[in-house]
Amino acid sequence: MPTDPLPDLAADFVPFATAALDFHRAINLPAGPMAAHRTELDALHAHLTALYGLLDAHTTPECACETR
Repeated sequence: MPTDPLPDLAADFVPFATAALDFHRAINLPAGPMAAHRTELDALHAHLTALYGLLDAHTTPECACETR
């Protein structure tokens, strides 16, 4: 089955996309100091990953606690 050719991209797509990204960055990234340092964010990420792993271990049917 033949497919229709794709339309040509708009010539002003790149400037439009760049402006959209700049706008998104301006409204979402604060100009002031960060709320937390990278080490604090890494520790929080590790804690949440471990928590999700623990919850997953206790909610899957293969959990060792259910085979007693």
